[in-house]
Amino acid sequence: MTDFEFLRPHAEKPASRLFLFFGLTFLITWGLAALLLIAPDFVDSVGGPDPQDPYASWLYYIAVYGPTLAALILLLVFQGPRGILQLGRDALAPGRPLSWVSWIALGYLILPIGWILFDHVGKAIGQEALFGTTSLRGLFWTAPVTLATTNYLLMDPGPVGEEPGWRGYAMPRLLLVMHPILAGALLGAIWGVWHLPAFLAAGSSQSEDGLNFFWFCLSLTSQGVMMTWIYLRSRGNWFAAGLLPHAAVNVSSSIGAFANTGLMYPLAPVLWAVLICGLDPVMRQRIRLTGVS
Repeated sequence: MTDFEFLRPHAEKPASRLFLFFGLTFLITWGLAALLLIAPDFVDSVGGPDPQDPYASWLYYIAVYGPTLAALILLLVFQGPRGILQLGRDALAPGRPLSWVSWIALGYLILPIGWILFDHVGKAIGQEALFGTTSLRGLFWTAPVTLATTNYLLMDPGPVGEEPGWRGYAMPRLLLVMHPILAGALLGAIWGVWHLPAFLAAGSSQSEDGLNFFWFCLSLTSQGVMMTWIYLRSRGNWFAAGLLPHAAVNVSSSIGAFANTGLMYPLAPVLWAVLICGLDPVMRQRIRLTGVS
């Protein structure tokens, strides 16, 4: 039986805190998106997005930081500074240097390994265009070096702006109120739907890259299950479970590691989710802590 006591710091009224978190997250992000659609001239006058370059806008960064901002606000309101400190401590779980490094490495590598697998499957059956093709050097050298030696994580608001909220705040509370597989899939699906304004905004990566919203949501739903497994097995490390897989996707795309993503983008996390749920019993047991309903 796996010890889930690392979830204890998040056990105060988890269901009600989740409603507040999701409500505040969507209010921040979708509220700004709605304001842009309703009053674009006003938004532009206060520093809103350039129609051709939303990344130049400070309002864009606030919108993308919605999950992290919501988490920080709720932690400060209900727990004060100790809540913020706990969020920081969780990024260092499980607290043993060698184990921490191992989970960090897995968090970054798990999706690139899946992409390479589908790259080889596509080539083996002559369906490269369908399954997608990618660069081994790009995924395992250029992308991680870019993350480690540049300010990429500061310039790309996605991982830092979202993951302390999705995996740092929402994930442990969801695990306390529902089955791990359902918690991961639900959070992944919400994560995907939350991106809808990006598909409607000119100049965003989702809009410019022509991503399919259905495949995008399927990928994020599966990633949610995959990330839940890493979170549980690393004893609550949202940095390994969320930020690094998220960063692997974004930086690999940014540096051109994909000739085309094809079906590898949704299918790689689907494969991991199926294998994880089928092989690891930790994902098939309901988590119960004494004193938490």
